[in-house]
Amino acid sequence: MPSPDPYAPVESLKGIGPATAARLAGAGIVRVTDLLLLLPTRYECVRPAASLAAVTGREGLRAIDVTVRKVVRRWLRRRGRSMVVAELEDAGGGAGRAVWFNQRWVADRLEPGSRVRLTGTVREGKGGVPELLNPRIGPVDGPVEAAVRPVYPSVAGFPAGRVRRMVEAALETLPGLPDPLPDSVRRGEGLPGLAETLEALHRPLWEGDEAAFRLTAGTTSWQRRLAFDTMLAMTGAAARRRAARSRMTAPACVPAGTGTSGLEQFAPFPLTGAQRRALEEIVAGLAGPAPMARLLQGDVGSGKTVVAALAALAAIRSGFQVAFMAPTEILASQHAVSLGRYLDAAGVTLRLLTGSVSGRERDAVLSGLAGGAVDLVVGTHALVQEGVGFARLGLAIVDEQHRFGVLQRRALWSKGDSPHLLVMTATPIPRSLALTLYGDLDLSVIDELPPGRRPVRTFVRDDAARERVLTFLERELAEGGKAFIVFPRIGDDGDGNGAGGMALEAAAPALRRRFARFGVAAVHGRMPAEDRAAALDAFRAGSVRLLLATTVVEVGVDVPDATVMVIESAERFGLGQLHQLRGRVGRGGGRRAWCILVAGGGGGRGSLERLEALASCRDGFEVAERDLELRGAGDFDGVRQWGAGAGRHGSLLRYGSLLPRVVAASRRLAGSGELEAVLAALARLHGGECGSDSGTAPD
Repeated sequence: MPSPDPYAPVESLKGIGPATAARLAGAGIVRVTDLLLLLPTRYECVRPAASLAAVTGREGLRAIDVTVRKVVRRWLRRRGRSMVVAELEDAGGGAGRAVWFNQRWVADRLEPGSRVRLTGTVREGKGGVPELLNPRIGPVDGPVEAAVRPVYPSVAGFPAGRVRRMVEAALETLPGLPDPLPDSVRRGEGLPGLAETLEALHRPLWEGDEAAFRLTAGTTSWQRRLAFDTMLAMTGAAARRRAARSRMTAPACVPAGTGTSGLEQFAPFPLTGAQRRALEEIVAGLAGPAPMARLLQGDVGSGKTVVAALAALAAIRSGFQVAFMAPTEILASQHAVSLGRYLDAAGVTLRLLTGSVSGRERDAVLSGLAGGAVDLVVGTHALVQEGVGFARLGLAIVDEQHRFGVLQRRALWSKGDSPHLLVMTATPIPRSLALTLYGDLDLSVIDELPPGRRPVRTFVRDDAARERVLTFLERELAEGGKAFIVFPRIGDDGDGNGAGGMALEAAAPALRRRFARFGVAAVHGRMPAEDRAAALDAFRAGSVRLLLATTVVEVGVDVPDATVMVIESAERFGLGQLHQLRGRVGRGGGRRAWCILVAGGGGGRGSLERLEALASCRDGFEVAERDLELRGAGDFDGVRQWGAGAGRHGSLLRYGSLLPRVVAASRRLAGSGELEAVLAALARLHGGECGSDSGTAPD
């Protein structure tokens, strides 16, 4: 009997009907292979327990067979909260209890006198009685055996247990899953087969050594195999796009004058050595015969915008137009001001185009672009909307490029005839990772801060120190400083410190009262754009000295005399994001600047280690390396993961040292004529674009 088809729709699996398939499709799970690539987020080691008292207080999950003696439902004081308590007896006559919160249905599964198998952590409860908190309930169906259980994320509203059962059904198709890697590559690199890899990751074996399993679960050859596939697809597709661009004819951006000296006169300050080197690389790319595609990355405050402005001037002086796209209206408006300040003296005609620009003003901008009267347009995604056309687009610049989708970047690029592309990021990426994620781009790095920029002193404080933090903030404001307080979310359920960390709207009333004499305003993503702009203008002008905000101020907000950044529930942010926020203060080079990371206690010891790592790091590239070292897995900078599987880019991060071997394998496959077939097979497996000819537009 032939094996079920792993490329069939998920409805082909037993237990998945049309309604379930429709919900899964909304989460990107359409084919059986999408379930196979939905990897566990972690593993649980479950060991048997003969009695409750013997394992009380020990770490790890225990499975124990007990008799239910009594079941009680209770309502807690907080509205909508409930508790189910079951009194238990183990095989040796020992007493204990199990407690479930907000799971009233549990009481219907527990009949007094019945025997059940409970799996959970046993702790010492009230009165010294052994207690299981929210244990899983199962039947007593033979002896309890030690096992490793995969734990899956909740998907499309389905609980983790239901997801596990769907994945188990998908695993029955593994015998029919072809391997995209040729035997020669697998043998040469010592990699396991694809079916073997997925079997091991979904059904891990445990031979009794829990410590050894935990040590190797995240660093096995199985993860190396998936990382190799990911890197091969990305580097192969990047090489294809690079080769396609090399066959195109670029706009000839060769400005009058020799080298970059004619451009630097318009810079408001002498360029650093790193800025000058980056500018020279970009100008050389603009003068090349094929379209340039370059990534410009640099730390917060390193001066990427002035380099981009001078690159734009090079294109404009060659007779071409430039489009500069930013992810938010705040950032686009800020760039329009900065670029105008740099380029007004050069006679550049600059216009702003965002969603807020409408009516006659919008018509005038569109007319100027189509007729060639506008040299430089700065805008948001409004630049890629239908009806926006250019007379001679020579250079497209995308700032904070990881915040845009691939299609948006392509749409901007397609507005011209093979224009040059410059993408920028202020989130430093380790070089090996940048070359993998953006392998079709040339790389320029500004790794030097302008002279006079003082480091921001960074401290980690907990909830208990909040009053001291606010007292310090009062003193700084009284001495003429300006400050931000940043929150991870806007609203909450009313307690001000819910599962997502402290909320701006809950904290704002007390802060407004306490700091009223200094002027307090708030900015967040739900506000109308004009209200946000007004609040930021007041903050810059000084009528507002304390700004309450969410991460809308992460990039593009330039207030040189801001001196204090307080970040509430700091454990809720990534290190790169915290570093970006820290870069909003101390930009003027005058007063000493401070960043205070207030940990709300939501992430445990690991989160505190991450915050302490940031406090000890000043350089953004060092921060990125530490984030990589501490985090080890997860999506990086919003790079889309293939299919629905979690952790493939996590593997890429952990196994960055594989890159040279992947590149060598890619070249061997290209030489043997097998590369295109391998890329196509990887694309089919992952449901992505890695093996398809997605056109010549840069991603």
